[in-house]
Amino acid sequence: FAMLLLSILLLAVVSTISAECWCDNGLNRTEVDSITSVHNNLRMLISAGKFVVNGTTMPGTAKTMGTISWDCALERDAVKVAATCSSAPNNTNTQHGQNSYFFNATSVNGTAVVLSSTTGRIATAAGIWAGEFARFGWPSIQYTPAVAKLGISEATQMAWAKTRKVGCGAALCNSNRSVLVVCRYRVAGNVLNNYVYPPANVCG
Repeated sequence: FAMLLLSILLLAVVSTISAECWCDNGLNRTEVDSITSVHNNLRMLISAGKFVVNGTTMPGTAKTMGTISWDCALERDAVKVAATCSSAPNNTNTQHGQNSYFFNATSVNGTAVVLSSTTGRIATAAGIWAGEFARFGWPSIQYTPAVAKLGISEATQMAWAKTRKVGCGAALCNSNRSVLVVCRYRVAGNVLNNYVYPPANVCG
């Protein structure tokens, strides 16, 4: 009985922790963990030389790629940007990169369904961004003008080796008929002609 009671108490503690906000009035820990996991799983595969894009294995990194961790200031920044319901890049801080994605409500009999929550949308958006490599290819790990035009800039921002912090937010827009997801990154990636990450055969 004592062991059963202990198990129940531990489960209650875990449930309470997962429901807590990571930052004041921010996303709960479960959502934060889901979002950072999508980013770090991508980075781990790339770093280990196990990331395959359309049959081609991308080169591994010269040194282990650091993980991305959550940043409350970036989350607050992302929430403010999302609340504008504009996906245009916010360039007020050039040290911060930005990814954004609009989810639109599905239609039933020609009428858009009203959305009630943004829960889970950010991790889903991160998965969509990571999927850009498979959809559009990744011909070079150097962020050249040609690569910038491919439609993979959200994915390369996620994979940018020097980026170590992320914070995200989401807002209901268009009379609750869409959700805008915004993630802010420090430092900003996608610097033209720089490497997304240093490959194993390149120094630096």
